[in-house]
Formats: sequence, structure tokens, C-alpha cells
Amino acid sequence: MIFLSVVFILIIAAFVFLIMSYNSLCKASVRVDNSWSQIDVQLKKRYDLIPNLVKLVKAYMTFEDNTLQKIVSLRNNAYKTTDPQQKISDNDELTRSLHGIFLSAENYPELASNKNFLSLQTELSNIESKIAMSRQFYNDTVMKYNEKIVAFPTNIIAVKLGYEQRPYFAADKNVENVPDIDL
Repeated sequence: MIFLSVVFILIIAAFVFLIMSYNSLCKASVRVDNSWSQIDVQLKKRYDLIPNLVKLVKAYMTFEDNTLQKIVSLRNNAYKTTDPQQKISDNDELTRSLHGIFLSAENYPELASNKNFLSLQTELSNIESKIAMSRQFYNDTVMKYNEKIVAFPTNIIAVKLGYEQRPYFAADKNVENVPDIDL
């Protein structure tokens, strides 16, 4: 009788452990999705500002059309992609291109003093700060999630249920080699 009671208690304990581990993995996965959506919200705001910036800059600067077309193309690609790694890569390149425009604007005093340009520049700068904070939050959330995926004994359940590690939003590897934008 005692043996059956012990076996029954062990079965109940194992069942409770499975439920708790599953719920823990589900919550962590939802947090990662939520933190990614916070990045997406900020990126969408930036995407919405870029056409206005391009129109304004085009009116003042004598760009090669392919430079502005590249920015528009990067914006459109980043906006459309759903793959996190591709979105990260596209946005890193878009950020470098936008910084290049702002640096080049110093050579055009009329543009650099234009209220609309200054407003767009400030707004984009604020959004960049929010994106950086959202990236940090996302990476922290991914770290906690990935820890659950690889830590014993939850890793057993994670493997059985098909949970996989999520990628970090890493800094661009080419950040030291920021390309010059020929304006």
C-alpha cells in the first residue's frame, strides 16, 4: 500500500513538473514575441518617417538618385520581411545609410537649418534610442528564454515540444566599417 502511494505521489509530481515546465516555456516564448513586437513598432515608426526625409533631402541636395533609391529600397525590404535575422540585417544597413545622410546634410546649410529636416532628424534620433532600448529588452528576454531551452530538466521538455533557441538582435558586425555615402 505504501509503495502504491509513493508511486502515485511520484506520478503526480512528474505530471505537475511537466505542466509547470510547459507553462514556463510558453510564457517565455510569449515574452520573446512581445519584445520583438516592441522593436517592430519602433521600426514601423522609422519606416513611416523615411519617405518624408527622402522627399525633403531630395529637394535640397543634389544626390545621385541611386543613393536615395537605395534608402527607399532598404526601407521597403526591411518593412516587408518577417524573418527576424533579415530584418536585423536590413535595419542595420538602413541605419548606416540614414546616418550618412545626416552627416552629409552639414554640407548643405539650407537643409541643415530647415525646420522640417531638424524635426525629422530629432524624431528619427528619438526612435533610434527607443529601438536601442527595445533591442536590449528583446535580448534580455531571449537570454531568459534560451536559458530555459538549454537548462536541465526543462531542455528535455523543450526538445520534445519543438522549442528552439531564438536569435539575439546583435550589433552589426560592420559597424566599424561604416560605408561612406556619396552625395
